[in-house]
Amino acid sequence: MSVPFITAISACVTILHAQDWSAGSFSPEPNPIHRISQAVINSKIDELTPKSSVQEDQSYSYHLRSVRYLGGISREAQHFMVASVLFIRSSPKGSEMPPARGHGFLLLLDQEYRLATYCRIDFPDQIELLGGKLFRLGKLPFESENAEIGDLGAKDVSTRTHGFLIDGDAFLSYPFSDRIEQPEDTGNRGDKQGGGPH
Repeated sequence: MSVPFITAISACVTILHAQDWSAGSFSPEPNPIHRISQAVINSKIDELTPKSSVQEDQSYSYHLRSVRYLGGISREAQHFMVASVLFIRSSPKGSEMPPARGHGFLLLLDQEYRLATYCRIDFPDQIELLGGKLFRLGKLPFESENAEIGDLGAKDVSTRTHGFLIDGDAFLSYPFSDRIEQPEDTGNRGDKQGGGPH
């Protein structure tokens, strides 16, 4: 086998590894929703853990309402699955009032279906990953067309340092090996900032 041929194959593999993929692409895991749900529960992170509680003699639940597999992002040999989840904090048991609010999250999972990082996000059921970019679909009242809310293909210095900017006010930690570490990096940083295991 000639050296140019080997070089060409290596170049093709590198290009394939660099590509991101959408939910409609081939998935080696035929049941990603189950695996994503288990990863969320196994993370042991409080805001990603379904639970029941009693407050002032009233029962409430914080439960997982929806899980969406969005696709994935890659850099050479590193691959991460992208997903969104929606939790609902219920009304009191027996109440006819609507639930208080929903809590949406954007997730990155590694190849072993372990949570790599996450951040909060609004309207998670309306998010799609197309060409490495996140879009909110559904034409909300204040949007005339599908809105781009994040570029998971970004790898500039700011992104590698602070994470992907999502929806204008949230940061999803940059998961790849060329991440630029800062002394204050401590993993889960709360609020809408990206966090989770690394």
